[in-house]
Amino acid sequence: DKLPRFNFFLNFYFRRYWAIRNFNKNLLDLCKINLMKMKKWLFIPALALAIIAAFYIINNDTGNHICEGSSINVTLIIDFGNETWNFSVSLHDKNATVYGLLEEASRLYNFSYDATYYPQFRSYYIESINGVKNGVDGKYWQYWINGEYGKVGASNQILCDGDIVEWKWI
Repeated sequence: DKLPRFNFFLNFYFRRYWAIRNFNKNLLDLCKINLMKMKKWLFIPALALAIIAAFYIINNDTGNHICEGSSINVTLIIDFGNETWNFSVSLHDKNATVYGLLEEASRLYNFSYDATYYPQFRSYYIESINGVKNGVDGKYWQYWINGEYGKVGASNQILCDGDIVEWKWI
């Protein structure tokens, strides 16, 4: 008499347990599928945002050197290897770049330079200074600002009052 009742409860709870277990398993599987779909759809905007941020940083990099002021005074050193020139130059803020410094110094102190503009880098590349050209003896014009190698193109590197810019032919 008690055995059928026990079987009934056992059967009832067993079915209920399996139903809940299967429901939870199906719900978990459904969540995994939705999560995988969501990861796929979240990956695309995250990738797009990373590309846009990288493009912005590359195109707006100023060498992490930001300054303000209407006029600045900087020192320009040009090292030819066998001779070194030193100049003090005052620049207006709109022209306060390494390239602008070279341009202004060449005008003030009567020396020449050749440069080529590369639009993909939005900057000038210095080909020669006072007739000393890149590539001779494997040497090229490179600049340093306050003792640190230039990180961006010459016309993208902003200068501050008191900066020391060195062009070296090495």
